[in-house]
Amino acid sequence: MDSSLPSSSSGPSRESIDLVSGIDLAKFDWSAYESTYTGRALITRLTFLASTLLHDARLTSPSGLALARAALLRAIPLIKQRTWDHETYLRAVHGVAVSLDPSRPMLDDTMDVDVPVEQGDESRGVPDGVWVHAVRESERKENARLVVELNSYQSNLIKESIRLTFLAFADLALKTGNLAAALKHYLGAREHCSLAVHHVELEQAILQACLEHNSAYHLSGHIAKLEASLERVYPQGRAGVNANSATMTVDDVRERRERQEQGQSVRRRVVVRLKVARALVQLGVGTAASFANAARELCELGEGGGLGDWEGQVISTPDTAIITALCLLTNSRRAHIRHELLDRPGFRAALDDASKWMLDAVRAFVDAKYGEAITLLRQHEADFAIIPFVSPHVGEIMSLIRTWAYVQYVQPFSTVRVSTMSQAFGVPEDVMIDELAKLIETNKIKARIDLIDRIVTVKDADPRAKAYYSAQRVGTEVDWMARAALFRLKLIEAGVKVEPKGKGQQGQLLFPPGPAGAPLGLPEADDSGDDELVSEAGSDEPISVEAPA
Repeated sequence: MDSSLPSSSSGPSRESIDLVSGIDLAKFDWSAYESTYTGRALITRLTFLASTLLHDARLTSPSGLALARAALLRAIPLIKQRTWDHETYLRAVHGVAVSLDPSRPMLDDTMDVDVPVEQGDESRGVPDGVWVHAVRESERKENARLVVELNSYQSNLIKESIRLTFLAFADLALKTGNLAAALKHYLGAREHCSLAVHHVELEQAILQACLEHNSAYHLSGHIAKLEASLERVYPQGRAGVNANSATMTVDDVRERRERQEQGQSVRRRVVVRLKVARALVQLGVGTAASFANAARELCELGEGGGLGDWEGQVISTPDTAIITALCLLTNSRRAHIRHELLDRPGFRAALDDASKWMLDAVRAFVDAKYGEAITLLRQHEADFAIIPFVSPHVGEIMSLIRTWAYVQYVQPFSTVRVSTMSQAFGVPEDVMIDELAKLIETNKIKARIDLIDRIVTVKDADPRAKAYYSAQRVGTEVDWMARAALFRLKLIEAGVKVEPKGKGQQGQLLFPPGPAGAPLGLPEADDSGDDELVSEAGSDEPISVEAPA
C-alpha cells in the first residue's frame, strides 16, 4: 500500500500541515504542481498533498480541506485508469469523505473495508464498488496464473522463465500498490539472474519502484549493487580498451563500435539514475552533511544533460533545481553557489514559471542580502513543503539556511551592532541576541556579545601569529625534504641502491661489499623508519649503519 496516503498511525509535522493549509485553492497552479509527473509518481504526489492536509482534519483550515479534496478528486481517476490499487483508491475516496466531514475518523492501515457491489459517487466519498470488485477479481486471476506458471518452471528448472515470472509478480504487486511484495519478488528474481546485465536491469527497477512510492530510505544497498553490476557490464571508457584486430572486417569494426557506443549510452542513462537515487537518499538523512552530498550529486546531474527518460517518472527537473538550491544554501560559500547555480544557464532553464522566486532568493543570498533571501524563502515555504522528498525536512533546511546566513554575515567584520543585524534580518533585537547566543554556545560563531552596548565582537586569531605559524610549518617541511634529498644523494654516491617498499613497510638499502658500509657523514635521519642494510654479495645479515650526529 502506498505510504503517502492518509493514515491515522503516522504523518507529517504540525509545521508542514500549517504551511500547506495556508495555500489558497483558487490561486493554486495545478499544472505546475503536476509538472511532468506521470503514472505512479503523479498519484503519489497528489495523495501526498492530501495526506499532509488530512492527517488531522479537525485542525485543518477549510481552505486546506478544499485543497485536499481537489487533490484526491484528481488522483482517483488516475488510480482507476492506470492501476489495480483498490486499497489506495478506497483510502482516497475515504479522504474525500473526511474532507467533507472532518469529524470522521481516518482509515487505519490494517482496516479491511467491505464495499458493496454498486456504483458510487467519489465526489461525495462513496466508492465505486463495481470497479473495486472487478480489479480484485482481476488481481486474483492474474496471481493464480502466475503461481501455476512459476510452479511449472521450478519443476522443470527453467531458470530464465523463473526469473521472468518473478518479475511479472513484481509488476503485478506494483500495479496493486504493494511495494513490499514487489521488493520480495525482485529478490526472488535476483536469485535466478544468469547475466550481469540482468542485475543492472533489476536494480534499476527496484530504484524506480521505491522512488515512485516516495520510499528512498532503504535504497543504499541497492545503489551499491547497481554500481558494482554497472562496472562489470559497462565499464567506464570501454570504447578504447580493445584494439581492432588485423583479421576484422570493416563490418566487424563498425558493429563493435556500435555496441560500444550503445553500452556507453546505457551507462550514461544508468549513471543519471544513480545520481538521482543517491541525492534523494542523502536528502532523506536530513543533516547538514547529507544536504551537501545531495547538492553535489544534483549539480553533477545538471552537467550530464538532465534526468533523461526518468523525467516525471520519479522526479521533475523543476523539483531537482529547487532541491539543489535549498541544499546549497544550507552550507555553501557564496562563490560556490554562484558558480553552481547563477553561472550555469541550466539552473535558470530548469526552473518553471512558478519557481522563478527561487532564482531571486539565490541572487539575494549571493549578493549578501540575507534578510531578503530568507524572506523570499519564508513566503514560498509552502511551495517546497508540498514536494514529497523535501517536506519532512523543511524546518531543518530553513534553520540551517538561517544559521549559515548569520555565520556569513558576521564573518567579514570584527564588530557588528545587534541593531544592524536585526534590521538586516527583519527580527527584533532581543530575538537576534538569543539566536546569536545559541550559535556562540554551539561554537558555530566564535564571538562574544556585549549586552550593554549591544555589540557582537568576533573572535579572530592573530593574523601575525597565523602567518608565523604557517611560515614555520612550511620551513619545517622544506628542511625535512632537503635533508631527505641530501641523504639519498650521498647514498647514491656511496653505491647504495634503495628499494622502496609499500606504505608502512621498511625499505632495504643494498650496500656493495667492502668499505661502503663505513660511516657516510650524512645528515641525521628520521627515526620513524629504520632501514635494513643487506650485502649484495649474498649475505642475509642486516648491517646497521648509524649516521653521525
